[in-house]
Amino acid sequence: MIKIFGIGLNKTGTTTLAKCLDVLGCGKHVSCRGDLLAKFREGSLNEIFSVIDQNNTFEDWPWPLMYRELFFRYGDSARYILTKRSSANVWLESLKKHSLRTPVNKHCRFLAYGFNYPNGRERYHLDFYERHNLEIREFFSHHNAEHLLLELSFDSGDDWEKLCTFLDKPVPSSSFPHENKGSVSLSEEIERQNKIRIHEQLSLLWKL
Repeated sequence: MIKIFGIGLNKTGTTTLAKCLDVLGCGKHVSCRGDLLAKFREGSLNEIFSVIDQNNTFEDWPWPLMYRELFFRYGDSARYILTKRSSANVWLESLKKHSLRTPVNKHCRFLAYGFNYPNGRERYHLDFYERHNLEIREFFSHHNAEHLLLELSFDSGDDWEKLCTFLDKPVPSSSFPHENKGSVSLSEEIERQNKIRIHEQLSLLWKL
């Protein structure tokens, strides 16, 4: 069975892609693996390749950062999907909201981006996002492998037809999934988190 790598950054619809690949019956899936991201940063690839060899589809970390290594090992025996948002700013807001919901000691942002939080580093993260997408396009073009790469933007309307055409799969009868779809603005999320913190502090005071 062909291997399918999601190589878009987190908060670009990676969970939706995972659900789509599951519905299409594309095989055993691996999502975010912080331990493998650490291995990649160390330059230890053998353990990562061992995990890949036992599975079929992949998204989230560390896969977006190692698309070159994936291509040189699996080449045209794999397919590569670059998920992206309708704009870099939309992606950044989603990343910032997500950073407020994740535990301080349980996230991959420092290993992935070099910072624990995107707040205050907005320009850096926007450049990271745009450079990542551009370098992927240039890489596959340089290796005459554009036919192995698909760009998907779910919030721009890409759905079953584009994905299934690329993977040579029949379009499912089920509606297109949209997983982890954000529904509140960053300011609303900050306000919600502040209310939670205030409630926790009051609860502690009441116990004194």
